[in-house]
Amino acid sequence: MSAHTRIIATAFATAALFAAGAAAAEPQTRTRTFEGPRASGTQTGTIDRAARTQSRDTAITRNSDGATATRRMDRSGDGNGNVYTSRERTDYQGRTSSLDTVRSRTQTGSALSGTGTTRNGETYHVEGERQRTDTGHTASREVTNAAGEVRFDPPPGPVNYRARAQGYVDAYFPAIEGELAMQRMTPEQLIASFPSNVWLSQLDFGGDADLKKTFQLNCAFCHQQASPFMRNERTQEQWLDVIERMNSYGARLPTDDHQRVATLLREEYRRLREHPESIPAPLPWGDYLSGIEMTEWPIGDGFSQMHDFLLHPNGYIYIGDNLFDRIYELDTATGKYTVYKVPHDPDMTLGGIMSPAEGEFSFLGQAMPIFEESRMAHRLKLGFVFDGGQLLGSL
Repeated sequence: MSAHTRIIATAFATAALFAAGAAAAEPQTRTRTFEGPRASGTQTGTIDRAARTQSRDTAITRNSDGATATRRMDRSGDGNGNVYTSRERTDYQGRTSSLDTVRSRTQTGSALSGTGTTRNGETYHVEGERQRTDTGHTASREVTNAAGEVRFDPPPGPVNYRARAQGYVDAYFPAIEGELAMQRMTPEQLIASFPSNVWLSQLDFGGDADLKKTFQLNCAFCHQQASPFMRNERTQEQWLDVIERMNSYGARLPTDDHQRVATLLREEYRRLREHPESIPAPLPWGDYLSGIEMTEWPIGDGFSQMHDFLLHPNGYIYIGDNLFDRIYELDTATGKYTVYKVPHDPDMTLGGIMSPAEGEFSFLGQAMPIFEESRMAHRLKLGFVFDGGQLLGSL
């Protein structure tokens, strides 16, 4: 296939949300609480893999007036390929929004349908469809050569393609037929499409390099910062609510930095939106990309939460499933993977191998390093150690 510009074409496919033959286990319930200068809250989550159910309740109370915001999520599977999810939120003003969906397995993937209600009482509907190939749940991506050409092997089943090029609007089409003409972005679309890390590079946090480093260590390790969603206008109060909610989930941005970070995010994101010409252009795609093919492997199930991975010298990729204390060992040559339970000390308390904020910490009878930094005295320290095989050797 040739095109008027260089493109990436993608064949999409997806996996079923529940893994067959999942081992039965006792229901697991975890409760987390937090207290901040502006709000306090509690989150309780329960997972019952045998019953194929999951629930999560969160309540955050604002200290200034006692107002409470809540969120609830319930998810269940019927064992026949249907996953039902119900979400409800109530804000500090008592306004409630909800969304109920069902994802059903089909012969070629899955279909999604649902109904939601906005905080203003308006009703909307959602519909969606995902597909998979007969050879597995994979998605392959290829980059065109310098002439704008790309070739795919005949797909084993129905697929959809997406073409992407720097400076052009994405194009979607069901089949590759001859040339594909793409539409140039407007100047506003072009700058908005720049990678998030380019936008993030222009946040200087008032010239405080240490504060920016602290923000990136605590906030960027989990969420993509400076994305279009994160660049939206927010008040300082809204940023504080976000920061305190994220700290309740495990981030440890020091309390003394909350107010200043919230102020700087509001001011500096607004500056970038008002002066987008200050955003530097990203690096152009290199010709070497035409020799790269990317493959995606689905692992886990609808209740998994894959977070962080490690490319080990043995050639395997190790991925942490932090909801179930599991480590996935993926063989990229075959796509097969092995799941390991993370070992626990007999007296380990709720929270797993995440170390305490203070005091001694050991794992598998060995002292774990505590990484200290003056600005991060209250940051949660993690005890994963792969060097020397302390963890991998115990799986």
